[in-house]
Amino acid sequence: MYCDHVGGCAPIIDAMPVRLLFDSGQQYSGRAFVDCMHEAAMHGVQIVRPQRGDRWSDDGVTLDILAPSLPVHADTGDDINENSIVAMLSYHAFRELFMGDAGESSEARLLASGADLQPTF
Repeated sequence: MYCDHVGGCAPIIDAMPVRLLFDSGQQYSGRAFVDCMHEAAMHGVQIVRPQRGDRWSDDGVTLDILAPSLPVHADTGDDINENSIVAMLSYHAFRELFMGDAGESSEARLLASGADLQPTF
């Protein structure tokens, strides 16, 4: 299950088995984030900080991490969102781009990287 807004994280972890949680590593003290990390710790959820170029594959599904990349965005006025995890999910001919809350700075970096951002349906 993919949840790009942290507010849904703790209830999901509490309601169903979760093995792995992707976290961008961006420091954030919001209550929903703190609750999410607490639930993850209580349920033994592995926390991974993926970076551009990481790939996970299982049962024909592939998840390519397109962002965050180093150096992380800093002093954008919205660093939490600009450092969102961006991923391309592929299953056979189907591709879907998940942008999280990435904004203009992240979008510009992705376009400049030459990454194939084209989804298919």
